Amino acid sequence: MGTIIISKPYIENKENGKVRLCSNIVYENKKSRVLYYEVDAEYAQYLNYEKVDCFVLGLLHNCMNTKMNIKCEAPVSEQLLFQLRNYYIPVISKHMSNLFYIEIEAEEISEINTLGSAVATGNSGGVDSFYTIVKYLNEKGSFKLTHLLFNNISTEDDDEERIRRWFEKEEKEKKQIANELGIKAIGMYSNLYSFYDSHYIYNYYYAAQYISAPYALDKLIGKYYYSSSYAFSDFTIEPKKMTDGSNFDLLALDCFSTNILKVYSTGAETGRVDKTIAIAKNNVANRHLQVCAVEQNKQYNDAGVIVKKLNCGCCRKCSRTITTLYSIGQLEKFNLVFDLSHFNNDKDKFIGRELASDLYEFADELTNYLKKNKKYTTKITLWRLLYKIRYTLAKSNILVGLYHGLSGKGKKK
Repeated sequence: MGTIIISKPYIENKENGKVRLCSNIVYENKKSRVLYYEVDAEYAQYLNYEKVDCFVLGLLHNCMNTKMNIKCEAPVSEQLLFQLRNYYIPVISKHMSNLFYIEIEAEEISEINTLGSAVATGNSGGVDSFYTIVKYLNEKGSFKLTHLLFNNISTEDDDEERIRRWFEKEEKEKKQIANELGIKAIGMYSNLYSFYDSHYIYNYYYAAQYISAPYALDKLIGKYYYSSSYAFSDFTIEPKKMTDGSNFDLLALDCFSTNILKVYSTGAETGRVDKTIAIAKNNVANRHLQVCAVEQNKQYNDAGVIVKKLNCGCCRKCSRTITTLYSIGQLEKFNLVFDLSHFNNDKDKFIGRELASDLYEFADELTNYLKKNKKYTTKITLWRLLYKIRYTLAKSNILVGLYHGLSGKGKKK
């Protein structure tokens, strides 16, 4: 079992109007790298350099995966440290075969219950994210949403230039969304992804990394809404029943929540169709919903007409969302953000393919809405059956091998 050292944080001012919360991460070979969280200079006063909560959370899963204890040269919030030591690390390391028990050595700092005034959430642009935004914009009092915190921590890439280019493009879009909603936007860029030895671990066990972002700004953010993709009934820590680490968000987020930063799981109280119904009523969501798995830029011609939309209209995520919007009679509201040429070319085939490929529970939910709104046709049933047969055959190694043999694709060159 090795050890990494999280050094005392410091603030670094950049020439481009940005400021970074930094810490030198020291490895056993004495080599060190700087982990940072970068925001606009106007938020410098809110970066918490007095403790290392965000760095511990950010690096936690990599350390558990690589069997590295953590030694901190600055304090960790007492409540966070208690919950990680006594609940999260023991429970998760017991059930996950690729996350191991580690120790965290740190001075504890007991803080008075002084929450920051901001109420924030992330903004991926997707259904779960927009549902949280729409719901808590209408909340009253101290729980009303005030800020969108957009960051690159969700990246699945490892190329710095591509990630930075994507972030700068998306940051403009997300700030426009916040402006239309009448709230503030904070863009945060981090090199956290580069500290993970395994991209699989980074993207499978996701919550701790993501929550490290608001912790970097916990002098400002006192409440954070974390958009969940799964219902409360989907909670499990049994690996064979899990889709990814989000299945135990209820445990994780409770362990990451403190009297300094309250973290709430949102959206787990309802299903995806109901979320879609909710966001369809919001004009900003109508103009900016972005679910596409293909990186696209919205493009206009010289006359100001959109010639390339945010969502390709044919990838896995687009297909699911288009089918959902059609089933509830709200697709026309989103025609500015979806390329609907594939859907309009053959609606029955498009929907049949989606229902055949989707998860059983969600496919059944969509089917019920289609039937309820008298949009489920005989052709959809036939296409669904044909695609289901096709997908089933594709899982047969014998048939796949036979196909490659007959087509010549399996021949050695």
